[in-house]
Amino acid sequence: MVRLIVDGKEVDAPADKPLIEFLREIGHVPGFCYTEELEPYGSCRLCLVETERGVTTACTLKPREGLKVETLSDRVIEMRKTALELLLSSHYGDCIGPCQDACPAHADIQGYLALIAMGKYHEAVKLMKEKYILPAVLGRVCPAFCEEACRRNLVDEPVGIRLAKRFAADYDLENGPWMLEIPPSTGKRVAVVGGGPAGLACAYYLRLKGHEVTIFEAMPELGGMTRYGIPEYRLPRDVLDKDIATVINTGIEVRTNTALGRDVSLEELREKYDAVFLAVGAWKSRKMGIPGEDLEGVMHGIEFLRKVNTGEEVKLGERVIVVGGGNTAMDVARTALRLGAKVTVVYRRSKAEMPANEREVEEAIEEGVEFLFLANPVRIIGDGRVEEVELVRMRLGEPDSSGRRRPVPVEGSEFRVKADNVILAIGQYCDEEFLKSLGIEARRGRAVVDEITLQTNVPGVFAGGDLVLGPSTVIESIATGRRGALMIDLYLRGRLEKAREVLANPRSTSES
Repeated sequence: MVRLIVDGKEVDAPADKPLIEFLREIGHVPGFCYTEELEPYGSCRLCLVETERGVTTACTLKPREGLKVETLSDRVIEMRKTALELLLSSHYGDCIGPCQDACPAHADIQGYLALIAMGKYHEAVKLMKEKYILPAVLGRVCPAFCEEACRRNLVDEPVGIRLAKRFAADYDLENGPWMLEIPPSTGKRVAVVGGGPAGLACAYYLRLKGHEVTIFEAMPELGGMTRYGIPEYRLPRDVLDKDIATVINTGIEVRTNTALGRDVSLEELREKYDAVFLAVGAWKSRKMGIPGEDLEGVMHGIEFLRKVNTGEEVKLGERVIVVGGGNTAMDVARTALRLGAKVTVVYRRSKAEMPANEREVEEAIEEGVEFLFLANPVRIIGDGRVEEVELVRMRLGEPDSSGRRRPVPVEGSEFRVKADNVILAIGQYCDEEFLKSLGIEARRGRAVVDEITLQTNVPGVFAGGDLVLGPSTVIESIATGRRGALMIDLYLRGRLEKAREVLANPRSTSES
């Protein structure tokens, strides 16, 4: 105990606890944000007191011998009043910032930016991993939905959230990464099918709950589209490997070169494991359904990127036509350019309607990729191999379901361009026939799941990632993986249906 002088009276107080706890016992100071379970931060400013060193928060102050404290000075009362008025004021800067709201994982962006600003990089990564994994990967390939919503856009330009994340994540990997502390085993076992972002996220957050997890991956290495669909110039493989290691080294068993339906059946997994999470992705490429699509020299974007990323020899001619306007089309075009081809991207709408990340488009233009907007292939011509592509001019009509103006062919506007290769990057979807063979309901190139729990029509089998979303970003897939883990945890504890009722009726007052 130490002797203090509080408002002119001598009192004895414990020296090892924040002053606010003692002052609350004797009824001298208010407070809003302090709790014994967390480190004090002093954010509400309602517990202000005055000492010989000035005004400070009682929650961050430790008692010391001879300390003089004023809790009701005019200065303290005025400052508390101001703090309370700010807390209660009407304002547009909501507590959940627009950046956090725009992030598919709803990460505490303000929180980890503050930690980065204070040089607390490991702590920043720890906070990131509360909502998503692979921060070093996301620091390079995330579309940065958060920056699009950043309120700084109203002033000049957004905060560089993605680059700040990349810096902190790289520092963390290079200086002994922060690792999850695993709780005691629950004795429950979960099979995760697919080692891409969604599967890795599901496995990680299941380990956070103490469940045993095994990942079954059809390819030789983990990563899914991050490894086989994103070019190395955008995502270096050593960074990907290190980031994945922070997930796997939590005690996750991995079985690569093990394909569902070939090496292991869904029935086997359901027998040996308490739950199954399917994250096999959307690897089938959409076709255009035009004459000449089967000619030699015609390829599909994802297959082209997979071959390049696995080191297979890919022979391209001098002139390559890439069809599509998304991020995959940009990756294909820039990769083909690096292989020595002259590349032209053909897109049926205008540049303004392109779904690709604007930065990716601008960088493709800077590198020398040519663009042919408002045009669409109607026929691929050649004697056994691609020689020309016949296209038709397009004009923009009324908006379609996507909100973009629908492209309409201009009658009699057909023209031809020379080509040695045509690479189609017009979208991917999951293998519906494969899913149906497993007894999983599928529709429109996606697995059908409960929109709240992510459970399929097969009890105990959940799904996420591109399999459910269709082609999506890494952060979107990770978000569904984490959500799948939370739902599987509820399922294993027999609380899934009760939780579903609460989540489906957020105003319900029944116990969860």
